[in-house]
Amino acid sequence: MRATVLEGPRRVAVENVPDPVLPGPEGVIVAVERTAICGSDLHLYHDAPTGSGIRLGHEAIGTVAEVGPHVRSLRTGDRVLVSGVIGCGICTACLAGQPNVCLNDKNAAFGTMPDLPGGQAEAMAVPFADLFALPIPDGIADEEAVLLTDILPTGYLGALRADIRPGATVVVVGLGPVGIMALQCASLFGPARILAVDVVPERLAGVPRA
Repeated sequence: MRATVLEGPRRVAVENVPDPVLPGPEGVIVAVERTAICGSDLHLYHDAPTGSGIRLGHEAIGTVAEVGPHVRSLRTGDRVLVSGVIGCGICTACLAGQPNVCLNDKNAAFGTMPDLPGGQAEAMAVPFADLFALPIPDGIADEEAVLLTDILPTGYLGALRADIRPGATVVVVGLGPVGIMALQCASLFGPARILAVDVVPERLAGVPRA
């Protein structure tokens, strides 16, 4: 199959690589249909701090192509989004949907290290798929679903942790992709007004002025 491979600082190529195999009986293979580029990918592109040979990408959705025998919630043909971050799959944090704080220190993002190939590829292997490959509800477009793999939850978590109360004034500093998601999610909590702060003209161009 083809995959986007980091060859070194500022060097990326689409290469032919081995097809993924099931990462254990709890895993699945997902045929990738949509993927996105994250700021974390750009950090790797500019600095390649973890070395060459990484298959990039941790924002991907697709269709389940192969299912391990212990997977309970998914079937071949299911449309799924893949969690950008995974963990050990067995600790209480992972089971609660919080692999970013995996109690066994196994939290990792797809496409950031050579031994966890990412989703900028024709297919990817997802371990503990009952936890880390989530069915996409009917009526959700691909372009919407791919935002749920990483960037939209990041913005939502920022808004949630801000403890926004109805009638409050909210300030979002930085209107990059995560900032835009935080801006949209902040409105869900009923603030009286939201102020957006940035110094990049292109980012400010589409923001309504007070």
